[in-house]
Amino acid sequence: MRRFNIALVAAALTAALASSAWALSARGTVFHDRDGDGVMGPREPGLPGVGVSNGDQVVVTDSSGRWELPCDDYTIFFVIKPSQWSVRTDQDGVQRGYYIHCPEGAPDFQYPGVAPTGPLPRSIDFALTPATEPERFEVICLGDPQPWNVWEVELLAQDLVEQLAVTETSAAFGMVLGDVVFDDLSLLPLVTATLGRAGIPWHYAMGNHDRNYDTGEEFSTTTWHRVVGPDHYAFNYGGVHFLVLENIAHQDGGGYSAGLTEEQLNFVREDLRHVPKDTLIVYIQHIPVMEQSDQHRFLRLFEGRQNVLGLSAHWHSQQHFFLNADFGWPNPMPHHHLVHVASCGAWWQGQPDHQGIPHANAPDGTPNGYSVIRFDGNRYEIQYRAARREASYQMRLWAPEEVEPGDGAFLYANVFGGSERSTVEYRLTRDATMPGEWTRMERRTDPDPADVEAIRARYRGIMGPDSPFEIEVPVWCAHLWHTVLAAPEEPGYYRIEVRTTDMFGNTHQGVRVLRVVAP
Repeated sequence: MRRFNIALVAAALTAALASSAWALSARGTVFHDRDGDGVMGPREPGLPGVGVSNGDQVVVTDSSGRWELPCDDYTIFFVIKPSQWSVRTDQDGVQRGYYIHCPEGAPDFQYPGVAPTGPLPRSIDFALTPATEPERFEVICLGDPQPWNVWEVELLAQDLVEQLAVTETSAAFGMVLGDVVFDDLSLLPLVTATLGRAGIPWHYAMGNHDRNYDTGEEFSTTTWHRVVGPDHYAFNYGGVHFLVLENIAHQDGGGYSAGLTEEQLNFVREDLRHVPKDTLIVYIQHIPVMEQSDQHRFLRLFEGRQNVLGLSAHWHSQQHFFLNADFGWPNPMPHHHLVHVASCGAWWQGQPDHQGIPHANAPDGTPNGYSVIRFDGNRYEIQYRAARREASYQMRLWAPEEVEPGDGAFLYANVFGGSERSTVEYRLTRDATMPGEWTRMERRTDPDPADVEAIRARYRGIMGPDSPFEIEVPVWCAHLWHTVLAAPEEPGYYRIEVRTTDMFGNTHQGVRVLRVVAP
């Protein structure tokens, strides 16, 4: 009987499996596109030191701008845009710095996927053009547009995009944190076209409502690939490194969970090898990292990196988290992760205003809207902006409309961008003779009473007082402050002032009028 060396057999089997997984090798050049036509010409030099990936491995171009990576029969190659350079964008501001290799195309699903691409090209070249990217820049951040139909795409346009196009013209680009649509993937190009009218480039993270659910894991992102591009990639801007991730784990039968694939984890690991330790890293994804089954593995990849900001959405509420070792964060200072409120609020529900646009408050009482993130080197600050409101509208106050002298009156302040690092104070004033003293308010996790009141009013007005059906369910608010103030003894009108200082040192103020009536 012939004896076999088990170790050699195992090694050979592993090598065979690896070679079958990556059956081909792709090559190309990253080049300076001097004439802007996207095609490498004889006088357009290659660019050294630029990252290129196949979604798993990351390589850096050589002195001639050349790169080489393995691939299989469905691989997306993309360039990791360096700072001070730009990639091609389409008419809607969607980044097109990638190439999809899928010779046979995707199977026939409800929503079309990637078309057949044919054989692997001899050279896959990525064009870059010089760009001016200051260290100080602004970015727009949106959570969950999630339109159900074309009418809700129109609501997105009227409620948010028209405001962005007028007031946020200095933004370098925008980021959408998933659930770009609500299961109807035919709306994807409508949403990207609508957001494109804001006049800035956009980066999109994929959400659980943006997937093909009539297939298995392999093709569950194929419509997204056709319309938007890679479901995970990286880029640099102004010295900040951005990671766009897809953390939806496909399950048979239409379900999903939160987590990254081994391919994505390896991509992040390889990508970070080329990023200096003191660089600010911003990762964006749909589901909050706290829900990921692999959160500890993922967060450990940032060991030795203190400058990391995480952005997600999914919950349709707003909350700042500061994660420590209990969550797997490996560094001394807590990790800031913002769960961003949905730009559709409570799925475009609510009482319509005079323009027919629903108020769309989120279930925690946050008005639907977006955030402006300002970057300065490896520092940043975030400010929330409510849809179709002034930038100064940073809180909503609730108190009784009238009280009797000496009564205790509940006062609530929903501070939309507030966190455990905010301070919130109030004072009761009347005129110069009664300036009032600033007193701290207490943070608590209750439903916002102003939102509860609005929901009840809508419930009574639409369903009737005896209807057994609810319309919306308010949830606890993570940025709510409370106090009990003593009503003055003298009847009249008084002014309740509330001021807050956020975690970045910015101060905002709100006012509510209180009427004290004689008993």
